[in-house]
Amino acid sequence: VICYGATYALPGGGTVGASGIYKDTLSNFRGCDSIVTTNLTVSPLIATTTNAVICSNITYTLPDGTIVNTAGTYKDTLVARNGCDSVITTNLSLIAASTFSQTINRCTGQNYTLPGGNAVTTAGTYIDTINTTAGCDSIITTTLTFVSAVSSSQSITLCNGNTFMLPGGAAVTTAGVYQDTLAAQGGCDSIITTTITIKPNATSTQTHTMCSGN
Repeated sequence: VICYGATYALPGGGTVGASGIYKDTLSNFRGCDSIVTTNLTVSPLIATTTNAVICSNITYTLPDGTIVNTAGTYKDTLVARNGCDSVITTNLSLIAASTFSQTINRCTGQNYTLPGGNAVTTAGTYIDTINTTAGCDSIITTTLTFVSAVSSSQSITLCNGNTFMLPGGAAVTTAGVYQDTLAAQGGCDSIITTTITIKPNATSTQTHTMCSGN
């Protein structure tokens, strides 16, 4: 039995590399014929194929022990259990890290929990690297902006005894400075300051002289 690709030297001096039955006629020391029959078997080449997928940030160990991290087709020739060659073909594919960007707006005083789990209260750009369901890295870039409260003011003059309805819904009849905090369109606070002045009623005095009977 020989391995695939090897050759065998027959007793008659010929060299063969294919399975078969070979007969050689030789002469012994007495000059008589000696017939040698050789039953030759060629062990087939053992060839296997492996398809492997890894993340782009890790390495892969080939059957011969070589460590690689580049996609491609690799062939390793090893010695099988029967002593013949075993050819293993590895088709290696890489999964690149996925990237994602998002822009988040929050009101001043609030916080935001990043994809990595950290809660932040400061505007800026944050990068989180997390594992996806496939086990590979997913890089998420978050641009965080905080919106300040919107402030406005108004001055109102009322006649004594009149009523004014504040933006928050309260009715007032007294001079003073009032602040209402409302939710603006973006969901953040809108602070409205209202200054109310009460205008007093006008008073006057007049003196009349009348003739008797008028």
